[in-house]
Amino acid sequence: MIDYKNKLNSILILLEKYGQLLWKYLSFRLDDNFFSISKVVCISIEANGIYLVHGTKILWKTSIKYFKKFPLEEDKALTPEYLASVVSKALDEMGARKASFFLCIPRSWTIVQVAEFPVTVKENLANVISYELDRLTPLTPENAYYDYKIIDETQKKINVLLTVAKADRINSFLEALRSKNVKIEKLSVSAFVIKYFIKDIYKIKNSIFISVNDRAYECGAIINDFTVHCISGEIQNLDDSQIDQIIKETRPLIDIFTKSGNPEKIVIHADEKYYKKFSGKLSGLPVFNLNRENKLGLLKGNKDISPFAVGCFLETVAADHNGFNLLSGKNGKQEKMPFITTAILLAVIF
Repeated sequence: MIDYKNKLNSILILLEKYGQLLWKYLSFRLDDNFFSISKVVCISIEANGIYLVHGTKILWKTSIKYFKKFPLEEDKALTPEYLASVVSKALDEMGARKASFFLCIPRSWTIVQVAEFPVTVKENLANVISYELDRLTPLTPENAYYDYKIIDETQKKINVLLTVAKADRINSFLEALRSKNVKIEKLSVSAFVIKYFIKDIYKIKNSIFISVNDRAYECGAIINDFTVHCISGEIQNLDDSQIDQIIKETRPLIDIFTKSGNPEKIVIHADEKYYKKFSGKLSGLPVFNLNRENKLGLLKGNKDISPFAVGCFLETVAADHNGFNLLSGKNGKQEKMPFITTAILLAVIF
């Protein structure tokens, strides 16, 4: 009798388990990311070149088909016409004219800050941000591309991570790309998208990153999946004194982790020679080489690979609601489609 009860109990547990799985999949909206099929090109503007990544997502399978770095014009600032020309030629080369296009801009083109508001404004936050933008930044809503996310909330207040870019600067690039039939659907920021590359490799939500090339550097602290502190600067000569200065600027980020009790993992993106110098000066801390440890099947150490461009691609195909899109300036969640409707539509599809 006891054996029968045990068997019946085991059957009931299995039925409950598989019933929950069935409910999970039948209650998906048809626009849930699990069902998505996408062909994506991410364009990353960086101090040392223009990086492109072309990839696809078919249901749960993600793959990168093409990546390449294009140099900037010698001794010239990047112009919209040059960017559009380079991108247009690359799209023809990779046969990706029918893809969706996404643009990633450098941290140095943006203002990033955390603003505090009373919790009572949460339901009307989009209007509050728009109204307060010229107080929080030098820009007005009319001359800004911006987005924001709530990163912390208590009973009395909310902390909002806000990023803003000057529209006058961005518009000329968007218009030049449109002239080549490249319509940008999303505008991302380098310091925010790199977290997706880091998370894909290390499966962590807390880290410090240092990205360095011969022209510029970016550093940031990613806490609970948000890049809440980030800095950037130009490089004239990447010698020991410059490396010491970058590390000095990174120390406050390390202190943030120490005070918050979060374990720090320092991820460095740099040529092997410079990685060794940084890791040597950061001895005693957990330092990792982003160039060496990618797990996307990409050639390790390849200089055509940008963690910002790849991060932009990963953010796009993940459809992460915590991702930033400066073209939106608004946040909103769609309601889930009712179970019965989803089930019927799935029956029609399959």
